[in-house]
Amino acid sequence: MEMEKVHIQSEEKRLQMDYKRKEMDVKRVDMEKQRRKIDQKRIEMDQQRVEMDQKTVEMDQNRNKNVNVNINRILDDLEDQNLIKKGEPVSFTLTNEELLVNGVKQSTAVQAKIRDKYNIGKGGSYQYKNDGKGSVSTTYRTD
Repeated sequence: MEMEKVHIQSEEKRLQMDYKRKEMDVKRVDMEKQRRKIDQKRIEMDQQRVEMDQKTVEMDQNRNKNVNVNINRILDDLEDQNLIKKGEPVSFTLTNEELLVNGVKQSTAVQAKIRDKYNIGKGGSYQYKNDGKGSVSTTYRTD
């Protein structure tokens, strides 16, 4: 009788352990599912980050393209005002307050006309320098 009782207790413990093992297996499977979901979300976030980076690059390229277009238009305006000649070294700085062409401050009227045409705000500026030997530098700053 005592042996049978021990055997029953032993069998109960074994069944309890089997049950706990199965519970742990279910939890392990659930954790793995959660891990997969998290991994998928990471992949989606990485893809979104790549897309955002691509859009940032495109925006930078468009901004640079627009800056270059505006620089060329400003150069045309300066040439129209007989302040520069094409093909010669030239530098200019256009801010909200002044226009310097080859180091010479230009009249308020000329500066205002060009400033307003290119919508130069309070902190914005265009700087351009071409030494005529192939070295060109351009700087653009927004407000």
